[in-house]
Amino acid sequence: MNVAARSERQRQKDILNNLWDIHVQLEADVWEIETRGDFTALVARRSSGQEVEICRFSRRALPDEIRLIAGGVRNLCVSLDLIQRAAARVRQLESEVQQLQKQLADKPKDYAANAAILCQGELFHRFLEVKSDGEVIADKQAADARMKELLTIKSKKEINNDERAREAFLSLRAEFELWKRGAE
Repeated sequence: MNVAARSERQRQKDILNNLWDIHVQLEADVWEIETRGDFTALVARRSSGQEVEICRFSRRALPDEIRLIAGGVRNLCVSLDLIQRAAARVRQLESEVQQLQKQLADKPKDYAANAAILCQGELFHRFLEVKSDGEVIADKQAADARMKELLTIKSKKEINNDERAREAFLSLRAEFELWKRGAE
């Protein structure tokens, strides 16, 4: 994050902290619109019991404008509550993502299972046919046998346990992905 972005972020934090302070001071107050003689006023009934006229509205003020101003404290409380709940949810999701990443990092990759899945696909069969100078790959057993020949392995388990076999499989899989883009 560059200096300007950090500065803007700090400015936003300062504004939000100021709004929280206002929220704490006013959350128990009730703001109401009252008609007083020939004008409309915004009156605050404070938690102390004190009643104070906050402002008077011009006769040309629209009802929506008056309601927006009069609802300021309530809207601030709702907005800050939403921000607080959203931030809590973001923190929860970040924690869940970190846990999943840790689980995935701790779990060894099962390339043998990936190889077995590839051998079931007809597109992989066509790829192996190309690699075999047109030898027909009719089913997953034929695909499995041909893949093992290409990787010079006897069992797909070797892909997980032997570095050379794993590298050969990853290379074959990458070659298949490139071939697939051209075949589709």
